[in-house]
Amino acid sequence: RTLEGSLLTEGSACYDIDDQCRVTKSNLCDFCPGGVQVAKSNNCATDYTRYCLSRVCGEKGQFACIRGKQATSYTGPYCINDSPIGFCRKPYRVFCENKILICR
Repeated sequence: RTLEGSLLTEGSACYDIDDQCRVTKSNLCDFCPGGVQVAKSNNCATDYTRYCLSRVCGEKGQFACIRGKQATSYTGPYCINDSPIGFCRKPYRVFCENKILICR
């Protein structure tokens, strides 16, 4: 339960930031009923949006697993198909849909 008394649901954002890394949704991820997944969904280079998800990243239709800008030394835009910031399990590829890196 959250401080407000309602349960977070599978698939809901439990933490979010904007392109300038400012927190737009406080971290409530401890209240997720299952696991938590991170997703690259903005231009912030040091933090990621988090969702209540018990599924594994990198699978078909799921968020791409995060590799990060530091590990790749990549400085271009994150929201491109085959973005080096994320990775998927084979044979899936990284796509940017609705500003989020996912696997297809």
